[in-house]
Amino acid sequence: MQDIENDLSPLIQLLEAKLNLLDEILKFTHKQTEVLQSQEIERLDHLIKSKQKRIDKIDRLDKAFNKQFAGIKKKYGVEEIAELDIDKSLVSVLKSVTKKIQNIIHAIYDIEQVNKGLINKNYNDVKSRLKNIKKGKKLTSSYYKQSTQTDGYFIDRKK
Repeated sequence: MQDIENDLSPLIQLLEAKLNLLDEILKFTHKQTEVLQSQEIERLDHLIKSKQKRIDKIDRLDKAFNKQFAGIKKKYGVEEIAELDIDKSLVSVLKSVTKKIQNIIHAIYDIEQVNKGLINKNYNDVKSRLKNIKKGKKLTSSYYKQSTQTDGYFIDRKK
């Protein structure tokens, strides 16, 4: 029994590390919303890169978790952790951390949808401003059109 708990302990540590990284991503996502609302687009790139670093770390944690979990399933001949004869408090800790992870992922997703709407709004604003600038340039260039003829057509010259 102690052997099983020792095998599950690293899984819990991996899940808690993932939870901490997701908390950081959630904070960055909130900051992205603030940046998009204040239209400080320069800061957006830094936030995206910071989030990507955390996502890469989470990917590595997930791979380590899956590898370790597969080893546990093979070692004990089970498909689910619930099939193991272990202390129920350990299972409840695993479920609790997993539930927290799911809740944070849903919160991040909801905020990302709002951010996507803000990005689309900013994109459409920039697009319409560029369209107006092009119209203004076209109008200005046709109003102040340069004459291509530098000499007069109707000047008489005596030979």
